[in-house]
Amino acid sequence: MASDLVGLYAKRLRDAFAPLIPRDRSAALVDFPDSANCGEHAIWLGQKRVLSELGIPIAYESSAQSYDRDTMAAKIGTGTILMQGGGNLGRPLLRHETRLRVLQDFPNNKIIFFPQQVTSRDNQYLERIADVIGRHPDVTLFARSTDTQRILAEHFPQNARIELAPDMSFLLGPLPRLSEPLYDIVWLARTDHEHANDRTEAAARLASQAAEKIVLPKFADGVEINLVVKQRPPTVLLTDWQSMVFENEEARLAYQRLDFDARSQARVSRATHILSLGRLVITDRLHAHIFCLMMGIPHVLIGNESGKNRNFYETWTRDSNLCRLARVPAEAWSMARTALKQANGGEWAWEGTPSAGGGAGQTSGTLE
Repeated sequence: MASDLVGLYAKRLRDAFAPLIPRDRSAALVDFPDSANCGEHAIWLGQKRVLSELGIPIAYESSAQSYDRDTMAAKIGTGTILMQGGGNLGRPLLRHETRLRVLQDFPNNKIIFFPQQVTSRDNQYLERIADVIGRHPDVTLFARSTDTQRILAEHFPQNARIELAPDMSFLLGPLPRLSEPLYDIVWLARTDHEHANDRTEAAARLASQAAEKIVLPKFADGVEINLVVKQRPPTVLLTDWQSMVFENEEARLAYQRLDFDARSQARVSRATHILSLGRLVITDRLHAHIFCLMMGIPHVLIGNESGKNRNFYETWTRDSNLCRLARVPAEAWSMARTALKQANGGEWAWEGTPSAGGGAGQTSGTLE
């Protein structure tokens, strides 16, 4: 069951960090994701949850833009410094440079990187940060996939400890659907440099459709955020995290006035609502995959060109009966449409055995 998997990985994360972070001194959490990437915000909230559960006091938090060495030093003393996890060890450049600065500014503090994921494309960034880590006596890096663990071991000096752990967002636990499904398929497709390829709109039969705005419901934070989509109701809705837009300048300023946790919760709430709109989801965004596992939504994960999605799937989630792995958008569309056609009374089944693209080990489950 997907809920069992989510609970298992949440426990594994608690067990991994409990012995590493002292509870008798304050800690710092650096590199809040001031971005539209909802997955990074789920990671932030997962990190905050485990630190709270372990009773570790957080005396200082910062984004890359707000990092201040003197303020952090005054608040944490000899405490542990924790770095935001995710797939951004080398990008964007400001965040990479901030991590280097922290390593250099605090040569005597324990530093822990929450689970990271990298590929060979990140080699130039890894070489820079490995050089700095080589001069630091107490750094632990958690890898988010076995392939990342191997790459880090190849680049980083022996004084750095490298451990394997799941993504921190699993600590959010099982999540409810926030909406009844309105579409057969919600397709959450990356529009940044890591997108699967340029054939998504054609595969979704939406190449000729114009983009339009749809209004999201009101949320408790009161910030008006809506969504730019391509759609063909009730069959398919195509969008991305990057397609969330503030209704006006007042809404943008209201969001910026929220504290870090509230900003992250605002993003995650919209993300889970969007995915809830589909009976089934197709995505090349890793955290859309994780959110679907948390909510019990069947979905197809598309491998991206960097290999991150496949590596994560093979390391942690291939045994879930909620997911299949596709190589390209057209294959994902075919898998999804076949599963929906075969659904009877809420029961669904993936066709055939897992493909060479890497399907799940089980082939049946439930459509909400």
